[in-house]
Parts: sequence; structure tokens; C-alpha cells
Amino acid sequence: MDTDTLLVNSSGVLPQRPDFDITENLVCEGITRNYSVPPVPNANDYSWSVTVSPFVSNQNSITDWTSTLDLPLFVYVSAQNECGNSLDTCLNIMVQALPRPDFQLRDSLSG
Repeated sequence: MDTDTLLVNSSGVLPQRPDFDITENLVCEGITRNYSVPPVPNANDYSWSVTVSPFVSNQNSITDWTSTLDLPLFVYVSAQNECGNSLDTCLNIMVQALPRPDFQLRDSLSG
């Protein structure tokens, strides 16, 4: 019985998990924020995802959307190279609604 052998020699490594370079995760409604991660050694691209869309990503940064939500959002990023993807890093963002005036209708005829 003949067998074939395939020898693969790889010196590449997966990129490390990226870290967000911010500590503030509260954003007010209507504000657009940019989130980024410092460049990761051995990474040549980054994969971004957000629990809502749309968003704009460019290499190691993402521009958040103008949101009217009052709930937590999650931004995920992983570093990539020819060997694969790092583990995801997640940032929990709380979008705080702006205060709304409480209007009450008055009958202008009833003095």
C-alpha cells in the first residue's frame, strides 16, 4: 500500500486579540463617535460588526451611527491575517436618550 505525505511548514501566527483604546462607553443620542483599536502586530485587516447598522469601518477604526436608541449596543472587532482571525473583542455601548419635554395641551378658551 502506497501512501502520500504532505508536509506543511508554517511560520505564521494568528494576530492577537485587539483592544479598544477607549474607556468611555456612554454616548448620547444623536452623537456620532469613532471607535478604534491600536494596530495589532501581524494583522493586515480588521473585521467589524455592530448589533445595529449602518456603520462605516476603515482598517482599525469604525464610525458609529447616529442612534436614537436607548439601549445597549455591542461593537465587535477581530484582527485578521493570512493565517486567520483573532478572537473577537466586544465593546458594550450604552446610547442615552436625550431628555424630551413633557408638553401638556391647554385649552386657551377656558381661562
